[in-house]
Amino acid sequence: MKKRLRPAELCEYLEAAHGIEIKPSTLATWRCRGGGPPFVRFNRTPLYPRDLADAWADEKLGEPITSTSEV
Repeated sequence: MKKRLRPAELCEYLEAAHGIEIKPSTLATWRCRGGGPPFVRFNRTPLYPRDLADAWADEKLGEPITSTSEV
């Protein structure tokens, strides 16, 4: 069964699991403009599948580097 998180829960999860600090208001903006993690809706409530949020975070973080000149 896929675990789905509400926006506030996702913010807590991303910080704990990936070290990414995001506010629920930022997620709301991304839901309108795009660029955030994939979500589904249950009535009016946005729910974020945890596995897709993990994949989104990994994509945004990119590969580890050893020097700023590698960017």
